[in-house]
Amino acid sequence: MDRKTVIKNLRKVLLAKQEDGRKYSAAWLEDVDFGGLYYTEDFFVLNVIAEHEFRSIPEKSHLVHLLHKKAKAEAIRLWNIKVHKPKGG
Repeated sequence: MDRKTVIKNLRKVLLAKQEDGRKYSAAWLEDVDFGGLYYTEDFFVLNVIAEHEFRSIPEKSHLVHLLHKKAKAEAIRLWNIKVHKPKGG
């Protein structure tokens, strides 16, 4: 699965209305940085902007569970997840 397909499918899950009141306004991928020692196109870092109040570790845990349930093929390509607050938030 190529990068465009991975992010397209992840956005479908993340940007849809969440039944638990969580809202994500953006999602993007970046390459994994292994300090220049190793490069791979197989794994990515997922960045999301959360529009709701969150605590970092429980939010990451929620995202891992959600993506494992609704986008498993894409979730196994994620090396890390970074959750951001909206600008000015």
